[in-house]
Amino acid sequence: MKLRPGKEELSRLDDERDAGLQLSRPMTVAVANHKGSAGKTPVVALLAAILGEHRGGGVVAWDNNENQGTLGLRTAAGRFPTTAVDLLDSAELFETGRGGTGDLGRFLRHQQVGKFDVLASAEDSRSMRMIGHDEFMRLHAILSRFYQLIVVDTGNSLLAPNWTAAADTADVLVIPLRWSYDHVRSAQQMIVQLHEMGRDDLVRNAVTVISHVRGAAVDRENAPKWREWFEENT
Repeated sequence: MKLRPGKEELSRLDDERDAGLQLSRPMTVAVANHKGSAGKTPVVALLAAILGEHRGGGVVAWDNNENQGTLGLRTAAGRFPTTAVDLLDSAELFETGRGGTGDLGRFLRHQQVGKFDVLASAEDSRSMRMIGHDEFMRLHAILSRFYQLIVVDTGNSLLAPNWTAAADTADVLVIPLRWSYDHVRSAQQMIVQLHEMGRDDLVRNAVTVISHVRGAAVDRENAPKWREWFEENT
């Protein structure tokens, strides 16, 4: 018997091949919607995991929240309770070329399931204020030396300097969304700001991810027209 793969299997194989595509330079994926409970952090964790699995590693998920983020709480704790602030304090080690992959390990939380690493946000929200635009760029430069793919979990303020820095460096935008007025309106406001920042390319190539927790309210009356709008614009 010679069993041929069906359409579903062929489509999955194509997706897996795309996920493992060889890159010519480090790439950054920004997952953003400034409305809370939009599903940013679960999307970041799952995206980093599936990319890490099919790439065999080389992926880091970075919690770039201006307040205390939850990516570190939603993923495996790892051996070291260090955060982005700790890495920033030791940035000179890597900027001078003295720090290598082994040295970076103590600032990250390795995920054996999914084959990716996590750079958690500060446990103390007051410490997170240290990370502005310049600090983000220093951390981004370090991660870009050691990882092919950086998946950034953004915060909830479009005015935060570390949010705008994430938008500046992003190669791809992922917009988590639920079919509710608040989430849709927030995503549209973000898209307007990105246009004003000159990042039309991010919006044009953005991927919108729709998800709902069980029991969450869905605006069934407006969802079809919202879907049409996002299919046309992202």
